[in-house]
Amino acid sequence: MLPQLAFGPCSFQPPTDVRVDCGTLVAPRNRAQPTGASLALAFAVFRANNPAPDPVVYLSGGPGGAALAAAAGNYRSWRSFAPDRDFIFVDQRGTGVSWPGLYCPELRGATSGRSGLDAAQAEADALLRCSQRFAAQGVAMADFNSAASAADLDLLRAALGYERWNLFGISYGTRLAVTMLRDNPASIRSVVLDSPYPPHENLYTAMPATLDQSLRTLFTDCATDARCNAAYPELENVFYTLIARLNAQPQPATLYGSSTMLSGDRLIDVMFRLFLPHHDHPRACRRRSTPPARATLRRLPS
Repeated sequence: MLPQLAFGPCSFQPPTDVRVDCGTLVAPRNRAQPTGASLALAFAVFRANNPAPDPVVYLSGGPGGAALAAAAGNYRSWRSFAPDRDFIFVDQRGTGVSWPGLYCPELRGATSGRSGLDAAQAEADALLRCSQRFAAQGVAMADFNSAASAADLDLLRAALGYERWNLFGISYGTRLAVTMLRDNPASIRSVVLDSPYPPHENLYTAMPATLDQSLRTLFTDCATDARCNAAYPELENVFYTLIARLNAQPQPATLYGSSTMLSGDRLIDVMFRLFLPHHDHPRACRRRSTPPARATLRRLPS
């Protein structure tokens, strides 16, 4: 009978100065079909010495962010804030090393050499091919949503023997935290929301306005800061001139470890990623272990 909890090797190198218990929780993909398809939720528990009864669980962003890949580093950064509590990291359903993983290799190179609406259409076509592949494999995309992830986590909490826990959510993880508060409030002692993404917001339709506001804030802050304005005078004009030049003549660049031609529209996409918290990115289908946003540009001709 599901759910079933099993402990095993960690998918990452755990620190040597703390006990780390890794494992998987096998649960139904669809709660309405308990004997149907299952999933395996990967988790890690960083054990405190003489811990308080309520641990901290980290809810990663995205949606699609893998928590376990960065668990060791994040634990080192955060343990001083709650040294008397266990820390739990979970790869939410469809992410990281949890199974099945919703990864879309169809996206690789889909927008290479494209810009504007042409790039957007190419990405949409690649995502459609990806979803069609999942459907052919019997993976129902409707099973992967915030309510289902919230239910997974409550099953995990009970299976690990915790009566209540503390939620720490970042970006999309804040939406998941709010969903958990709605569905299982009695099991939650406290909540920390970092960069909230409320349930009533549509991230995709709000994205252009969000990017515009971020760029305006950047340019205004630099213009009103004496040191920044001295180092980067007319930053807004310089930036948009560069965007126009790159759209007219894309330049060679290395993005995320791959060589490509960088257009102005692609540069704006890179900027958007850099503005997001914790190298988060609003893409449900992503490659495993997506690295932080980095761009190496060759010097443009004057």
